[in-house]
Amino acid sequence: MIYQTKFQLLLLKGNEAVIYMTQNAAHLLHDRVLVHGPGYIFKASKEAVLESLQRTPQGVRSVIDFTLTEETSVSAVLQVINTQNIEDHILELEAYGT
Repeated sequence: MIYQTKFQLLLLKGNEAVIYMTQNAAHLLHDRVLVHGPGYIFKASKEAVLESLQRTPQGVRSVIDFTLTEETSVSAVLQVINTQNIEDHILELEAYGT
């Protein structure tokens, strides 16, 4: 059985691309992606996509305000962290491969 796959670039805006794809193409893309990346968002129509790209995000701030209230606890924990154990564990996990 032959499945029709189709991709069509509809719009580029900054670092976002609007691409039309058939359902089969979406399944093929999903099955072949080996790592997680920016991904994609499904919209039911081209109009819905274009509308979402025109919206200005609300409540987005470039700087997050926060206050460190537990300096004593954080300092105590930092004193007992063994970075060599962390590195060894990461290297062990990397050795598993994919």
